Amino acid sequence: MKRLLIGRLQKYLKDNPPGAKELEDESEAVERSTNNAALFREATLRSGLRISDDDIDNAEMTFATQSYTAWLQDNLKSQDWFALHVMNIPRYFGWKMLAATLARSPKTKKDTPFYRYWVEPNNDIEFGVRLSNFLDNNEARYYSPENYRTWTKLFREGLKHEIDSFNSAIGKTLKDVPEGQLWAKLRWKYIQMRIKAKKIFG
Repeated sequence: MKRLLIGRLQKYLKDNPPGAKELEDESEAVERSTNNAALFREATLRSGLRISDDDIDNAEMTFATQSYTAWLQDNLKSQDWFALHVMNIPRYFGWKMLAATLARSPKTKKDTPFYRYWVEPNNDIEFGVRLSNFLDNNEARYYSPENYRTWTKLFREGLKHEIDSFNSAIGKTLKDVPEGQLWAKLRWKYIQMRIKAKKIFG
């Protein structure tokens, strides 16, 4: 994650003149995300779930996680600043959709570590709003028919990796998931949240 964030900032410096306001925003985003990762390790894994440092450091990645990581690193080398933000759409909006669904469900047990450390933090529109604002403010600058096809491809690939990562935890693969249904739901949710962001920020 840290490598991806630093790489994103390096991409920005390559695409934009130093001193632009967006540089400060991107620097803050890198610092914020890095701090969040450290906080997750300390507050969630160690203190909340009582997982030892040895277990955390020596945990083996699943095939789905390895594939997702390789995809992120490969695109980091080849995609521009805007496209790297597009890659975040499935995670920001997909996790929000899942968390909101679980929070509303009467079957969800709310006195569990999972609810406290995953559902509650992800049932928040803040990151999605920031991403929507960035995409709206910069789309015209980066748009071309070829780039649009790339963005669509990255979105679909990212969504597949997210689905595969979640399902790997319960022994399923993408072949077991009605992809068309999930794609339609997530796309509609993304559109709704971008509309909401525009109403809030104009």
